[in-house]
Amino acid sequence: MPTDREDATGYAGVARRAWDSIAEATQPPLDQEALAAAADILDPDGWIPWPSIGTALCLAGGGGWQAPLIASLGPAVTVVDISSRQLQLDREAAARFGLTVECVETDMADLRALAGRSFDLVYQPISTCYLPELAPLYAAIAAVTRPGSRYWAEHWSAGQIQLDEEARWDGSAYRVAHQVGSGTPIHWQSDQPVDGEPVTCWHFAHSIGEVFGELCAAGFVIEQVSEPGLADPAAPPDSPEHLAAYLPPFIRLLGRCVDQ
Repeated sequence: MPTDREDATGYAGVARRAWDSIAEATQPPLDQEALAAAADILDPDGWIPWPSIGTALCLAGGGGWQAPLIASLGPAVTVVDISSRQLQLDREAAARFGLTVECVETDMADLRALAGRSFDLVYQPISTCYLPELAPLYAAIAAVTRPGSRYWAEHWSAGQIQLDEEARWDGSAYRVAHQVGSGTPIHWQSDQPVDGEPVTCWHFAHSIGEVFGELCAAGFVIEQVSEPGLADPAAPPDSPEHLAAYLPPFIRLLGRCVDQ
């Protein structure tokens, strides 16, 4: 896999092309069984006070999964995604199950299309790794929330993004090859091509200080944090379970807006 770096200016175009391609090969797994377990799927830790959530923004969450699941719990849902094809999957899934989901195509860090609106919950599945910096994202979120609004997010751990793409396990240890917080993209290429072409994404490794500190600077307090992942140090080296025992794959957080 390529490790070349280049300027992050074009990150949005790269993300749009990648997720448009992925959408072409995606069949959303939404079914009645998933809808019945929506609250547990969306919030395994039980942090979100669903009865108090009247409006929700599913941020960078296109794909026919999270937004329809949220809608099934009662809130009025708006989903934002940079990929029109991912949003089409949301429209199709919502129509199939008689749900209402508003779709807005834009960069997650540019929410001007939602100016003047305010949401009780901003729900963001793993996606911050596609942004070169988080301060603009958090400022955009703050602009569409108010004191008391919640922000739920899951981040891909910077430690895993920093690993060598071609040989992360060298036979005795995991190899860290990339700086954290450099603002330059790390190229990732899918092992499975779509329509005969590899899918390329740019990933950015954000420091803990950026993930949490910039969120606090935007007017949020952090209420909950967890590091989900099936860790097993006895698993075969370089397996997801073995890696998770040394570098947890995800950081999940719940923030609450306290200042505007």
